[in-house]
Amino acid sequence: MFENLVDQFSDPFTFYRELIQNAMDAGSNQVDVFCEYDEQAERVIVTVADSGEGMTEKVIDEQLTRLFSSTKEHDMTKIGKFGIGFVSIFAIQPDCVVLDTGRDGAFWRVVFPGTTQYLLYRLQHPVEGTSIRLFKRLPAVAWPEFLRRSEDTISYWCGYSETQVSFNGRLLNKELAVESPCSVEVNGPGTRAVVGMSADPLPDFGMYNHGLTLKQGQDALLPGLTFRIKSNYLEHTLTRDNVIIDVNYHKAMAILNGAAENQLVEAFAAKLKSLQRRLPDGLEELEELMQAAKAWLQARPKLLKRLANRPLLPTHHHGLIPLSLLKSKGFLEGAIYYDLVSGPVTEALAREDIPVLWGQAATEVVELFCSRSFYQANQVVACPQSLDKSQLPGEWNRVEESMREYLRLGETRLGGVHLADFDYSGSCVQGLACLAESKAGQATRLFQRGIWRNLTIYPGRLLLNHRHTLVLQALDKYRDFPEICAYALSKAALLQDGLPQDLEAKMLKRCWS
Repeated sequence: MFENLVDQFSDPFTFYRELIQNAMDAGSNQVDVFCEYDEQAERVIVTVADSGEGMTEKVIDEQLTRLFSSTKEHDMTKIGKFGIGFVSIFAIQPDCVVLDTGRDGAFWRVVFPGTTQYLLYRLQHPVEGTSIRLFKRLPAVAWPEFLRRSEDTISYWCGYSETQVSFNGRLLNKELAVESPCSVEVNGPGTRAVVGMSADPLPDFGMYNHGLTLKQGQDALLPGLTFRIKSNYLEHTLTRDNVIIDVNYHKAMAILNGAAENQLVEAFAAKLKSLQRRLPDGLEELEELMQAAKAWLQARPKLLKRLANRPLLPTHHHGLIPLSLLKSKGFLEGAIYYDLVSGPVTEALAREDIPVLWGQAATEVVELFCSRSFYQANQVVACPQSLDKSQLPGEWNRVEESMREYLRLGETRLGGVHLADFDYSGSCVQGLACLAESKAGQATRLFQRGIWRNLTIYPGRLLLNHRHTLVLQALDKYRDFPEICAYALSKAALLQDGLPQDLEAKMLKRCWS
């Protein structure tokens, strides 16, 4: 039985975990581990010392050296349950183990000369807590690896310990925290946890009892959430590589789920409010937050509906707006816009009371709530600025009037033809010769087909790009050939929707006459 129990420790270095666990159960607030090498004797000496309550002779005889004699089975304030922790020290195959301890005024030394057989000595000097020394012959070449594995093992299993754990004088304890753009700390009965959003399909997690690792890794135990939880509800299995799934386990998970649907919501709202004030500087942080929020909300459709009327989405000129408002605006517009920078386009849309989301990741959250086309505003919306009268060439009225006559042949009614600057900040239409707008000053939606034909219903304006090569060449000839200039510019406009042959014939006939 002893050999089988020793063999269960697939990594012999996990004896550190078992000894530190026993020290914590003994009430020690500090455990010091020293690992040193005696070059002359070619042996490693490991010392694990604590300041716990120590042991009596009875405890040594009936519990330390007897398998399955734990008194902690029903005590949720203790970690160990199975009474086999000290046995693990023999998995490393020591040459000798010396344990000094004492309680109630009597102090003892227990010597294990490489086996479970032991010698018990009464000490004359007092001993605080329990000190365990392990001696093992080891070639000098193997010492660096032994030292590294010792520190790595303690750091992995005891890094989040509530008891201070040091290795060769260096403290190994870490803060209970997660890598997340938005996280909260929650507390429950015998439980402390940190939970945060995560865009990773297999988020990091960790489960601990009094800070000793029970299980940690990457898995979608709670989709969209990364967490670390210390809880008395969690217990390790006999093999120490998993947690027992029982009623108490589900109580611990319920604490995490409660945080995901309550405290995390408030933290998310506060983070968005803070970011809205810092945009565009905080855009990268916002994108990361929204990507994580998508995974968090996707796993909780009811929570998404609960948040529908709460102002959460950062926009360029409308502040924070709710999902429900964006949905209704998107229905009327036929699209929902986002952009990475503010500029003339976002300002033009704002004048029409159409919100533009900050960043692209926000659209992925919105997509969970409503099905709409999503466009980057600067890529599908244009707002060229008409030139001032002082910037227009002489006799421009004559060219404009001729163009209106040509376009009227195609049943296109115009309120005017204007030269405009297409090269505004963030423009996507620098290369276009012309563009139509339904109403003066209104942004033009490039994703809507047949924009020129729409002018048969609304007498909008035709805007000509005053920097385009075609426009420059035409204007260069307008004094000598005003009709050819007007014809060329009108044809360029009508070609946007395809120019019927009969219309072109009518235009040529008028030009020739």
